[in-house]
Amino acid sequence: MSRPPTDDLLTTLIAPAIQHAIRSQDPDEFRRWMHDALTANQRASAELLPADPERLRRMASGMARALWNVIPLPRNGYRPDPLPPPGRNEPCPCGSGRKYKQCCLDVERAGPAFLSTSQVWPLAIEVLNRKQIAEAIALRRVPLEALLQHALDLREHGQASRAIPLLEGFFDPVSGSDEVADHAFDTLCTLYDDVGKSARKMALIERVLATAPRSPLRAGAWSRLAAIRCDRGEQAAAWEAFRAAQRDSSRS
Repeated sequence: MSRPPTDDLLTTLIAPAIQHAIRSQDPDEFRRWMHDALTANQRASAELLPADPERLRRMASGMARALWNVIPLPRNGYRPDPLPPPGRNEPCPCGSGRKYKQCCLDVERAGPAFLSTSQVWPLAIEVLNRKQIAEAIALRRVPLEALLQHALDLREHGQASRAIPLLEGFFDPVSGSDEVADHAFDTLCTLYDDVGKSARKMALIERVLATAPRSPLRAGAWSRLAAIRCDRGEQAAAWEAFRAAQRDSSRS
C-alpha cells in the first residue's frame, strides 16, 4: 500500500479543496475534483502517490470523504454535512463496484488525519462572500479565531471598515472572556480608532466592563479606559482604571 500524502502535499491541496467544496457543495463533484487534483500532483509527488490508477482513485475517494466531512457548507447552515461511513458490505463510494470492505476501507483507515471544522474555518471564510459571512456570523457558526484572523488580514489591506462587523457581533452581547476574546477586543478597538469611531469604542469598553467577568478581556477593557482617561488628563481616574486592570489580570 502506498504511503499517505505528506503535510507538504496536503498543504497544496487543502485550500483549493475547501474552496471547491464550498462553491460546488456537491460531495460527488468534490470526489471527482480530488481525484483530478491528485492526478495532477502525481508526477511531482511520485514517491508518495501510487502510479496505479485504481489505487490512486481509492486514495482520492478516502481523502475527499474525510475532508468533506469537516467543511462548513452554506446550504447546511454553514455546518458540515458529513457523509455517513458505508457499511462493510455496501458498495464502495469510490465507484469501483466492489464492496467497501474489499476496496477503500483499508485505504481510509491508513489515511492522514484531517483538520477539524474549527481549523477549516480560517480557509473557508476566504471563500464566502460578504452576505454569506454575515449569515454565518449571525448563526454563530464561525469560531472567533477565524473571525479575528480575517479581520486582521482585512486591516492589513486597508479595509478596516469591512473588518469591524466581523468582530462586533461577538461583543453584542459579550460571548466569551478568554485570551482570544481579549485579542479580538483589542483589535476591534484599534479598528474603531482606524476609522475614527471613538464613541463606538467607548460603548464597547463600557459594555465589556458591565457584562464580562474578571478575566483577560475585562482587564484589557480597563487598560483601554485607563489610556483614554490619561489622554484626557484625568490622572486619578486613569490610575483607578489601571489598578482595576491589574486586579482583573491577576484573577484568583
